Amino acid sequence: MKKKIRGKFLTAILVLSIIGILQALFNIATKDSSAWSSEYRYIPQWLKTYQLLGVVIAGLANIGLWFWKKWSVYLLIILSIINYFINIYILQFHYPVIYLLGFILFMIPLWAIKRKWEYFG
Repeated sequence: MKKKIRGKFLTAILVLSIIGILQALFNIATKDSSAWSSEYRYIPQWLKTYQLLGVVIAGLANIGLWFWKKWSVYLLIILSIINYFINIYILQFHYPVIYLLGFILFMIPLWAIKRKWEYFG
């Protein structure tokens, strides 16, 4: 069996993802609902619950990616798609370039994963 080599790029993406998860946990813990008003059109009551659940799922996906599990890739894709549409629904951004940037940022990790797909089991 071929030795699994993660590579610098995929490792960097995983590290940045973990930093993002920690930053999201910090925001969830320290921001009250009024602090979100500049980012969201309205603040649904379920926002913090949704964000916390998203952080937990993203954490599980990152653990799975570290251990080369295919289910984690599928989980990451599903979470990203749900996140994308929920953000379109509640964010105040009116510029299509923001959504295009979100799509590009979604595709970069998938490209890095695709390059190593043979290692996932």
